[in-house]
Formats: sequence, C-alpha cells, structure tokens
Amino acid sequence: MGSTEKGNLTKNGLWFSMFIEEEEFIAFIPDSVLETHFNAHKKKKGTVAIYKENRERIHSIAQKKFREGHTRPIKLDDADFI
Repeated sequence: MGSTEKGNLTKNGLWFSMFIEEEEFIAFIPDSVLETHFNAHKKKKGTVAIYKENRERIHSIAQKKFREGHTRPIKLDDADFI
C-alpha cells in the first residue's frame, strides 16, 4: 500500500491521491482541519508542507473511511481527527 506525493491545492484545502490495494483514489482535507489539528497557522508553513509532515496520520484516516465504505472522493473533516 503506497501513497503518492501529489497534492493539488485549492483555496479551501488540499486534494491528495493515494493507493489502496493497487487502486488509486483521491481525498480532500480542508485548510481548517490542518489549522485546527496540526497547528498549521502557528508553524507558518504552507499547506503542502503541513500535509507532508502529517501524511501518515492523514492517509491512515482516509484509508479507514474508504474501508468503511464512505463515498468517493473521501473528504476528511474535524470529526475524523478527534
């Protein structure tokens, strides 16, 4: 199970892709989640840098939602990180 380094910024967050069982899927994490749960605003780093620093946790949660049958694309929110 690998993941890509790709990330596409939008004005509200970051779309990223990853592979589960050789199938690529996309997911979205809003800027507000990165700020709240990863202190992005305090670290004064860009969205992509914060994502890369926390990619393992972010991907783990996205994979869990995928396996639970959430609709695609997977969208992460604050409740996922509580």
